[in-house]
Amino acid sequence: GHCDMATEADLIKQWMLELGNAVESVLKKQILQNITEKLDRMSAFDSLTGLYNRVGFQIQADKYKMYAKSSGRSLYISFIDIDGLKKVNDTYGHHEGDWLIKTIGECLKKASREEEVCMRFGGDEFIVLGLENVADGRHLEFEQEFQNHIRQVNESQKRQTWRCICVRKRKKEDSRKSSNFFGK
Repeated sequence: GHCDMATEADLIKQWMLELGNAVESVLKKQILQNITEKLDRMSAFDSLTGLYNRVGFQIQADKYKMYAKSSGRSLYISFIDIDGLKKVNDTYGHHEGDWLIKTIGECLKKASREEEVCMRFGGDEFIVLGLENVADGRHLEFEQEFQNHIRQVNESQKRQTWRCICVRKRKKEDSRKSSNFFGK
């Protein structure tokens, strides 16, 4: 009687201890996985805009380069530069410059398709990489959509901090000029 109850209590106690250890182990694994995912995200994405940073962009560009080569499609790159960001920061403050950078990022996301890669290259420079067939002119369509989103923001905002966004395009065929962005 009494020995059986003590043994049963010891077994329950041991089982509860092991269950607690198992739960703790699962929680630690989840925490570690969350931290790893956050670090991966931080290493590949710009924290201000949520766009790819240089590391993330290079990984995607390498994939696109291989796909373009195997599919016979062309790559296009659009370069976007915010003219006068320093003046915005100096005149209106860095919070306004950050708003401008985030807004450009949002306009890029809205204008781009899911298969296009948007990147914040530097302080006021952005790049969009995409694939197109020789005759489809997607880069022109993207640039028009991007300009339309900028126009909508300008019309809806009371801010006078920006009007000048420069968009330049380059196709992959000019490999000498594109080499820095494609790793070779």
